[in-house]
Amino acid sequence: MFPVKIMSPIFCALFILIIILVHIPSSDAEYCVPSQCLSPGCSCPSTQPIMMDSTQIPQLVMLTFDDGVNRLNYATYQQVLGRVHTETRCPAKATFFVSHEFTDYSLVHELWRRGNEIGVHSISHDRDINRWSSAPVGYWRAEMGGMKRLLSHFAKIPLNDIKGIRVPFLQSSGDNTWLAMRDENFLYDSSVPVRNYMNPPLYPYSLDYGMVDDCQIEPCPVNRHPGLWEVSMVPYTLSNQDHQGRPWETICAMVDACVPNPNTTELTYKFLIDNFRRHYYSNRAPFPIFMHEFWLLDEYRKAGFYQFLDYILSLNDVFMVTITDILDFMRNPENIDDYKRRMNKRCIREPAQTACSQPGGTMNCEYTDDPRFKGYPRIMKICGDICPAKYPWVNNPIGENIKVVSHT
Repeated sequence: MFPVKIMSPIFCALFILIIILVHIPSSDAEYCVPSQCLSPGCSCPSTQPIMMDSTQIPQLVMLTFDDGVNRLNYATYQQVLGRVHTETRCPAKATFFVSHEFTDYSLVHELWRRGNEIGVHSISHDRDINRWSSAPVGYWRAEMGGMKRLLSHFAKIPLNDIKGIRVPFLQSSGDNTWLAMRDENFLYDSSVPVRNYMNPPLYPYSLDYGMVDDCQIEPCPVNRHPGLWEVSMVPYTLSNQDHQGRPWETICAMVDACVPNPNTTELTYKFLIDNFRRHYYSNRAPFPIFMHEFWLLDEYRKAGFYQFLDYILSLNDVFMVTITDILDFMRNPENIDDYKRRMNKRCIREPAQTACSQPGGTMNCEYTDDPRFKGYPRIMKICGDICPAKYPWVNNPIGENIKVVSHT
């Protein structure tokens, strides 16, 4: 037998205190019991592989872009989404969290028509962060639910296809935001950065037992929100050196927030592949590429990004899909071969024609009389042939000629 060393009472008390501090759950999510949280509607927060054999898990990649969609960035989106998976020949897909200003709704329709996902990023994208952090439920409904209706009406997308949100500046007002999501029939949010669940990375999870205790941008929700899902922003790391040559590391929720941004093709590729491997060689949680299109304005960085995309699309177990595709997988996990068969059945290689995609199916609408524009007109291209009477905005997302009542 091994000798037993008797600890002093003080040491025992300290040891027990440490154990208690480590194991006391500080959020309901830590009480989630997989045997009681059952698919397809409920999924506990987890960093464990979703299948016993992690090598049989398809590595799903979720590329997202935020903000308006217009002629200035659409060419980049065409270059990205023109790439195909080497084996299945399915096009790469992305999720777009769209805000209203300077958006061309005919181009939003075109992205959706080709199998990409359209989500909500608010109508106003108000720059006052305090406005978002203190917003009541009614304001979130007006902004996010309003943008959902605006997208459906002017981009001709079924309301049920618009399922997710990302809040401006990643700034919620805690439970108010998620209560508004429920009221407006959203399925998921993807706005919450995590730091304690990045290696191994966190899988998407439902909020039946609340959010994981890893609040980076306060306030965070503290209550349970059954039926809603959280697609956490698992961060990237960027290794660098300071001016004295000492190593340091940047951690960021969005690719373009890791500064200084890589400025060569080689550094960009290394930055992306290093973070990808943390997912691919561990639990194969979905790999995020959350970004703004402006990050690709640098030609060297764009070349490194495209090199990375071409590499992962050449792998037979990696698939670029939408966030809703990923949540479908979370409800019904499949091995790589079965997932390929699913992809082959569902992917859109040749999109069907729609009224909006036909010649004469769109219209330019110009607005000059709103004092908010400060002399700068707004031109909004829509699907259809009838312009709204008023420029669509918060509390009047369809642009009706009515008296607007503010929800504050």
